[in-house]
Amino acid sequence: MNSTLSVRSYCLAPTGEVRRLTSAQMKLLHLDPCPVVVDAFAGCSIRFAEILVRMVDRKPADIERVTYTLIRFAGDGRPDMERYRQESGAATDLHLDFLGKPDDSAETVIDMRSTFQGMGCRWKPRPQEAMELERAALGLSKVKGLSYSDATFALEGESPIPRLPGDLETPLPVDPDNLPFEGFPEPGGHLASKPDRDRVTERQAEGGTPIPPSRPNYLNRLQALHRQQPMAAAADVTLGRPLDLVVLATKSTGANCRLLGRDGVLTFRTSQRLDVVPGHILTVKPARVWAHNGHTYLSGEPVAVRFEFAALGLVPLALDDWGPWDPMAEYWGEECGPRANWAKAIRARGPRPSFELEACVPGCDPEDWDSDPIHDAIDLWNSCQPAQALRLLEAACQADLRCLDAHAHLGSFRFDHRPDKALLHYEAGVRIGQLSLGPDFDGVLPWGCLDNRPFLRCMHGYGLCLWRLGRFREAKGIFERMLWLNPSDNQGVRFVLPEVRAKRVWEDFAAEEEGGY
Repeated sequence: MNSTLSVRSYCLAPTGEVRRLTSAQMKLLHLDPCPVVVDAFAGCSIRFAEILVRMVDRKPADIERVTYTLIRFAGDGRPDMERYRQESGAATDLHLDFLGKPDDSAETVIDMRSTFQGMGCRWKPRPQEAMELERAALGLSKVKGLSYSDATFALEGESPIPRLPGDLETPLPVDPDNLPFEGFPEPGGHLASKPDRDRVTERQAEGGTPIPPSRPNYLNRLQALHRQQPMAAAADVTLGRPLDLVVLATKSTGANCRLLGRDGVLTFRTSQRLDVVPGHILTVKPARVWAHNGHTYLSGEPVAVRFEFAALGLVPLALDDWGPWDPMAEYWGEECGPRANWAKAIRARGPRPSFELEACVPGCDPEDWDSDPIHDAIDLWNSCQPAQALRLLEAACQADLRCLDAHAHLGSFRFDHRPDKALLHYEAGVRIGQLSLGPDFDGVLPWGCLDNRPFLRCMHGYGLCLWRLGRFREAKGIFERMLWLNPSDNQGVRFVLPEVRAKRVWEDFAAEEEGGY
């Protein structure tokens, strides 16, 4: 039997209901200054319970320890962590003083405990509350979670009021040219059921407050590349006749596009909300076309959306030959072993050629190895500037749709709370990569070749989104293909493939895996 320990966090809402929190949410609540607010907890003292559960074969077996803490929330919905630290410090000092006393009578223990609780950082549950918490931790009852689709936590089922971290009065802009904030980043960590996020910054990994990056302005560099693209002419558009546009970058009710089969670039505007991603072909019915400051604008109604990358005229990414890959020379790891079912066919196939995909990162300085707008976008995201991060990534796509790393990170940033939108970003990256590989590719794309990673990240995220949306057959095909492309399986696909084959719900597996860490 495989035995592990899992920490599960819960709180009692002001209504008395038990609510579940993820480890990421608990970490965010304990940051100072706290980057989120909880409107439902404003002005309340909220009781939290952290329960250490012993897992046997990935299933809850029994409870090892329970810690009860009390956190007060100010009127603006932010936890008063300064007061919590003062109370915790005072309680710790009191406990150390007690341990130093020679008198260890039962009366002294009782006095210490009541004083400890009186300091304000602990609470004692009633029997019914303790039983509800333990049942939830052991998986014997279902409880609602604490959602955080924006910089605001909310009770599940309620709509949070978006806010900017550090600015309690200003709502987060949802439509300023827009690229809305669609999620808050998880601090560090990597789970097999999550997209690959191994490019986190040191500030994030250390758990400190992120600092906005002070690096070259890559957005200006990319916009300079955009200005080199020829503008579409009004004569290229026939009003009332359907027109195909290639989406390069998106806004809430519009998109920067180029004419399909031609080089002209324009901005499309509509009264409807567009749910498209860079790489989509958008068919529109033009109603009006005009020019302003040397740029062409088109208004009309969207008719259809599709992916058809063979029609985009993209130059395939080059493949650099890295020589033969021999499965007999590889280390397969003890946990899978040479006789694992997924590895048998790969080993039997014998040596195959290995390749590295060409890197495509527009806006970087070839003379500066640390020059990377994608890494800058990650820094912006971790610095609580999500709109700027998304805008920078889409600007990279507009400069060159073959920037697979931009597609991968757009999907990663939206994975937690918009898996349907993340699926489209990942699919765009996968299909562009497949254009370069060709339909009969039978080689290996080793993870050790760094420029293969964006494509493998796109495939991993695409498979996870398919699984999460209940498209098990397609997810199974993606994961099996990934094992053939990268048999070293650095992304842990071999661990989730059995769950997909068994058609297990993604949410159950992800919650269990996160609890196991």
